[in-house]
Amino acid sequence: MRLTAEQRKLIDELLAPIKIGALRTDPIKQVECAAAFSAAYAAKKLPSPEYIFCTSPLDALQKVEGLADVRSFKKNLGDEAQLHVLDCDQPYLDPLYEPINNRVDKALRVLLDLHNVVDAGLEKNNKKGRFDTMMFYGYESIWKNAENYGSAMAYAALGMIQVPQDYILSQVALATCGMAFSFERYCFISERPEKFHHPQLSKEGPRDRIIINWRDGFVAESELWY
Repeated sequence: MRLTAEQRKLIDELLAPIKIGALRTDPIKQVECAAAFSAAYAAKKLPSPEYIFCTSPLDALQKVEGLADVRSFKKNLGDEAQLHVLDCDQPYLDPLYEPINNRVDKALRVLLDLHNVVDAGLEKNNKKGRFDTMMFYGYESIWKNAENYGSAMAYAALGMIQVPQDYILSQVALATCGMAFSFERYCFISERPEKFHHPQLSKEGPRDRIIINWRDGFVAESELWY
């Protein structure tokens, strides 16, 4: 399969706002954010949870741990809301569609880099030592999901799949903040970063490091590994 110039342009136009949204640094608007997440919960046939707004991903993780015993977290938080699960078949592994996958990867790979750095920062700063366990539950970020979302929307635009509305609403919700821990009873929503540094995003600063700063002082930092 070879993409036409028109198809390449269409994909690029779809991916641009996803990347721009994932790199926002303005403070979140809590009312707007809660409304977007409530719509995503409703699409999953779940009632709106109690929203707990947090100053950074580390603050969110610590607040999750404050309400949940790892061995019985469901008792306090409920099950994972699973807002961001894409429930449809996608031809990712078919080599015929490699040009689409490559275009999405090239455009959005930097966002997955950011997600990996946030993970590393949380693991380093999590003093309770339960990061590996808690991060399996309810945690999603716009940086982690961007490539999957971009691919899904590209396939949909080319008429290959239909993207479920509940998945689209979940990504719209993530775009209002950046990351969240979503459970049936509680949704812990992180503030956006104050500043990103990635060598592919800025000519200033170190060329071998990725650095993300939040307004509460949390810093996620890692070497660029490629």
